[in-house]
Amino acid sequence: MSILKKWLSSVCRLVGGGTKNKFPFAYENIDGLGEVFLPLATVSLWFPKENSWLDFQFIIDTGSTATILPSYIAKEIGVDLKKLTEINMAGVEGTGVKSWLSEIKMRLGKDEFVAKCFLVDNPQVPFLLGRAGVMDKEYSLYLDSQKRKIVFRKNF
Repeated sequence: MSILKKWLSSVCRLVGGGTKNKFPFAYENIDGLGEVFLPLATVSLWFPKENSWLDFQFIIDTGSTATILPSYIAKEIGVDLKKLTEINMAGVEGTGVKSWLSEIKMRLGKDEFVAKCFLVDNPQVPFLLGRAGVMDKEYSLYLDSQKRKIVFRKNF
């Protein structure tokens, strides 16, 4: 196993049972709410130094304009933050955080595409799959509550 894969082992997690562009519902128990559905999907990111794709568990966030990643991963996915303009991005909580906007190479199933992504200067930020370049262009998203699965359908 490469050093990079060992380093990423704590954040690189597959969503069990996912096939191609379909992912089973995952659930979390929340006090006062009980069992709540979590929109999770496995998305691969391209790591040029490794010349390979690595799979990550992303939270599907239809409320997020763009995909969001912690900035510590920038160098590994071939992004030089020094060459990007720093911006102050605010979320629903209203507080700002230092961020950089870039384009990243992603893969869902066997489909490869490039999407805009905010790299956020906060190591606690989860991997969020936003709309720009993904759900507004590449895919339509279906939450099938009868079959308890998430389906990404490729737009033609």
